[in-house]
Amino acid sequence: MVHILLQVRSVDFYVREAANGSVPPSAEKLIVLPMRPAKPTGITAAYNVAGNIDKPYVTGISETQEYSYMNQTSWQDGTGEPVVLTLPTSNSTLYVREKATDTDFASSNYSMTIYTNPSVPSVSYSNATELLSSVTAAMEYDLGNGYVDGTGAAIDLSSLIDNLTSTKTISIRKKVTETRPSSKIKTVTLYPRAAKPTGVAFNTATSTLTGFSSKLQYKIGEDGSWKTSSKSSIDLSSYVSTTEDVNLYVRTKYTSTASSSKPIQFVIPKAV
Repeated sequence: MVHILLQVRSVDFYVREAANGSVPPSAEKLIVLPMRPAKPTGITAAYNVAGNIDKPYVTGISETQEYSYMNQTSWQDGTGEPVVLTLPTSNSTLYVREKATDTDFASSNYSMTIYTNPSVPSVSYSNATELLSSVTAAMEYDLGNGYVDGTGAAIDLSSLIDNLTSTKTISIRKKVTETRPSSKIKTVTLYPRAAKPTGVAFNTATSTLTGFSSKLQYKIGEDGSWKTSSKSSIDLSSYVSTTEDVNLYVRTKYTSTASSSKPIQFVIPKAV
């Protein structure tokens, strides 16, 4: 009850020696318990301060104050200078209070949340199209030469894959802001290309693709989509044009350890 009263007003206590047999109680002594000071204000934490990126950079803790990080048992004196905290593994709390003096109690605690890295961003990579999608302007990605800002547009990784001789991991994360650190990192593993198909042929007389298997894909024209088939022979006569030759592409399909091969090309001649 005394603790509650100290939040709103000072409290007068009277203390005396108790009566003891024939000895009367002593005279009263007045003890005034001062009102608890107000909690501190004006304390901020930023995560994007140059030289301390992704670190909680706390300002506003004065020399008359003290702070406790993650608990309320170990208190550190404020110096008036910014305090750089360690990024927590989960959201934690920073407590700040006015220090007790010879005449005043410590103030109530001011508390603020210190944030950990947010969850990984929701992006997607397609082995079929080799496009990295949903990398928004609030994100950044690293293909090996440092982080680059996302734009929201799909990122074509085909040229990067063309030059791979071993696996490569790329990273995507939400960018650091004033109020939040950068997110946990989403990784995507890219693999070198598979070998081009062999033993595949196209018969222009019958418009038939032979030597095919479920490990391969084919595409009609530049803008077509890649198709699969379990057949070894595929009739493509429906794609014969009356006005122009049509390109036919065949590639080895991607697997869990290899990207799709570079395609081999045939021509479906126009009808004569």
